[in-house]
Amino acid sequence: MISDDDDPFTTDVQEDAEMCRNRAKRFLQWLCTRPEQRIAVVSHSGFLKHLFALTEDGMHKRVAPMDAQEMRQRPLHAEMRAVLLA
Repeated sequence: MISDDDDPFTTDVQEDAEMCRNRAKRFLQWLCTRPEQRIAVVSHSGFLKHLFALTEDGMHKRVAPMDAQEMRQRPLHAEMRAVLLA
């Protein structure tokens, strides 16, 4: 992430799954650099699905098996989850 500003929104390009995965990867890399101990992340379920899938892709291998199983489940509407990055 280069800045805290949102990327320009364009209506002529629809984000596909690969673009969303890449955005999730960049976000996780940025998130891991933050000094805060607790951060709230609010997003739509499609983005969270790609974000949580990064644990399976080997990007974040230190996820407990029980947590990994829960992260594979699609988030419910207005669901809150606690995730510990180690």
